[in-house]
Amino acid sequence: MVVIVALGDSLTAGYIDPIRRMPYTHLLEELIRRELEVEATIINAGVPGDTTEGMLRRFEADVHTHKADYAIIWGGINDLYLGRSPQEVVANLLELYRRCKAVAVTPIGCTLTPTRFEALNKLVREVNGDLSRRCLDEGVSIADIYSPLIDRDGLLDPRFSSDEVHLNPAGYRVVAETLYRVLRGLIDGD
Repeated sequence: MVVIVALGDSLTAGYIDPIRRMPYTHLLEELIRRELEVEATIINAGVPGDTTEGMLRRFEADVHTHKADYAIIWGGINDLYLGRSPQEVVANLLELYRRCKAVAVTPIGCTLTPTRFEALNKLVREVNGDLSRRCLDEGVSIADIYSPLIDRDGLLDPRFSSDEVHLNPAGYRVVAETLYRVLRGLIDGD
């Protein structure tokens, strides 16, 4: 049995609009079971509105106590929206990866997803570039969920969005498929 915790914000929770939710974790769990023929459980620890600081505070209860094999860490867009620097976001994400490793959980980083707002996207790209380099240095697998969701203008493709920031079912399917490819390599390598 493979246990995976997905730690994040409203995107992990599967927010589409105030009424509907469609967590990518359901799709990802189904892909792992069907394609890898591995019994897997994914615990969704997505909290709408959360920041990377909140994720650090929740780490013990939401990751460590579940004795997970893997932790998908996807967060930071709320930090940027609240005015925190890209460097702060990356530092918090790296600390989450280190905490995972300290308790024998394999962390999986995620690039931030694009939005329909260019000013915010500039910060997202800065986080993604730095995070990708740092993950390589730290030996942390990272899922690029930014690239498959952008349009020709480098913004969140409207085909994948419910409100210019959050994803719709098609967008969450892209996230699940991207993470599946990363997890397939990790699980097959075990």
